[in-house]
Amino acid sequence: MPMYLKRDAIRFIEASVSAISMAVAALGMPRRYDFREEAAENAVAIGLAGVAAELSMSAVIVQAQGEDALKFPTGFYKTGSHIVDDFKKLVGSQIPKMMFLTQGIEEPSAHIAKLLEMASKLKLLTKLRAGGLHAGRGPSMDVSIACVNDVIAFISLLGTSSRIKSYIDTLPKPIIITKSYDLIVDELIQKVAQSNTTLEKVSSLASVYLVIPELPDDEPEWFPAFE
Repeated sequence: MPMYLKRDAIRFIEASVSAISMAVAALGMPRRYDFREEAAENAVAIGLAGVAAELSMSAVIVQAQGEDALKFPTGFYKTGSHIVDDFKKLVGSQIPKMMFLTQGIEEPSAHIAKLLEMASKLKLLTKLRAGGLHAGRGPSMDVSIACVNDVIAFISLLGTSSRIKSYIDTLPKPIIITKSYDLIVDELIQKVAQSNTTLEKVSSLASVYLVIPELPDDEPEWFPAFE
């Protein structure tokens, strides 16, 4: 099979598909016992979802600018938030070297706009990834499924480019969710009102931001606090 991307970019996109596949598997595993701490149940799944989102954006950056673009001048790797910001800046620039993103797509400008919109929504997920992997804290099952489905949709959108399509052929299908997003948001808002601790309120607020159908035009004031 001919190579449509650089080897390093292929590594990142295939690792992204593997990570989100593991997140789907984690959410689908039968519950063997009751968690004493409810927040621990979906910590691994949300962590893997955030990893998958970051890796998929990193693949695009690496294809255009090389792997060094993922690092600070000090040699340390950039945070997930920096990767999202770099991705959006690079994709929005529409420089010639980014044409691989729209190869074979009939409406390139609409495709780019959708990628940028979805990347913005995934920015908070890259922050919550750390909470899952380093603090053992994840959102509810409904919110976790919504996040995993968002990442699958994002990778699938990247894969509509003929240059990327062949590398995501093992991408899992979205998880069927029985509740509407509106109902999930209503439940989370009630949880915010009933929460007794600041941590519970913040967690519920973040979850609302993750599942709302459309992002607000202005970033919430509390958003940077998740860094």
